[in-house]
Amino acid sequence: MDNVADKPFDPSVDQESESGTKIKQRNRTLSCMSFDSQKPEVGVNRNHPNRNLVALGRRNPCYPIRQCSSLAPLTRKILAKLLTAFNFILHRIRRFCHFVVNLRYFDLFIMIVICASSIALAAEDPVREKSYRNEILNYFDYVFTGVFTVEMVLKIIDLGIIFHPGSYCRDLWNILDATVVICALVAYVFA
Repeated sequence: MDNVADKPFDPSVDQESESGTKIKQRNRTLSCMSFDSQKPEVGVNRNHPNRNLVALGRRNPCYPIRQCSSLAPLTRKILAKLLTAFNFILHRIRRFCHFVVNLRYFDLFIMIVICASSIALAAEDPVREKSYRNEILNYFDYVFTGVFTVEMVLKIIDLGIIFHPGSYCRDLWNILDATVVICALVAYVFA
């Protein structure tokens, strides 16, 4: 007689022990056991396919206990619809940004704002920092920085930031523009 230790373990096959008695290997013996005493619960049929429901006191269960939540398929469907809606919204936003950036007068408008910002910078009074003119020009500076920030965000959404050819950070002028805008925003935060 072959030794039991020499045979590979197969839970679906009856295996003989050395004493000759048949021992059926079960995968789920713990599911039929009480956690307190580790003995089989009274009245539980171990061979019943729905033994977990029978152990809970339900005599004729209609459906077996599922291992996952019953809300999982519904949750997956809702998540899929939300992701589809989110992608649709993102696509619409990107198309709008592409439309605005590629308008005929967008670059012209940005160049006019750059010139106006340069003129406002040259018009500041360096001697009297609290003058009325400097206070007004300071408000214009907020407007210019806002316009440049919106331009940067629109271009980043339209072109992408870095990973594909033609993206925002692959053009040196855009990097210069982003550096100026970020420095202005940091200056406003710490002012």
